[in-house]
Amino acid sequence: MATLPTPASGGTDLPPELQNELRTFEAVGRDISLYDLLGVTPDADGGTVRRAYLDRSRRYHPDAWFRKNVGEFGPLLSRAFQKLSAAYQVLSDEDARAAYDRVLKQRLSVREREAMERRRSAARSRRGASARAASGCCAPRASPGSARRTSSTRRRSSWR
Repeated sequence: MATLPTPASGGTDLPPELQNELRTFEAVGRDISLYDLLGVTPDADGGTVRRAYLDRSRRYHPDAWFRKNVGEFGPLLSRAFQKLSAAYQVLSDEDARAAYDRVLKQRLSVREREAMERRRSAARSRRGASARAASGCCAPRASPGSARRTSSTRRRSSWR
């Protein structure tokens, strides 16, 4: 006599913690921020966002569970992966991320607002540093001794 699968396992090959995560993804729907979806803070840089996306996408990608019995969780895996991909697409593009941040700012907690401000100020300082370097105002200058060595080297080479 065959036994029926228990509701906890659901007759799937997915680990129970992944099943719970997928149910949670489905339950929160659109109420979760893209930062929370990827598990990063609003001040995370592009590399951190990319690493978080790659880690989560390996876990939730439907092809990772190919030829496994996913049962009712197949569509949930697909939706979770699509949400992760959309979140990464927005957060990896600076213009789209800035627009998302403006919309999200009203919903954020104080901690998340501070993190967003830190990221924005860091981006401004990076842009300012690159602009100063491009204009040459802060380019490293040769020391007086190095200029003398250069000119004497030129003279010596012409004497030969």
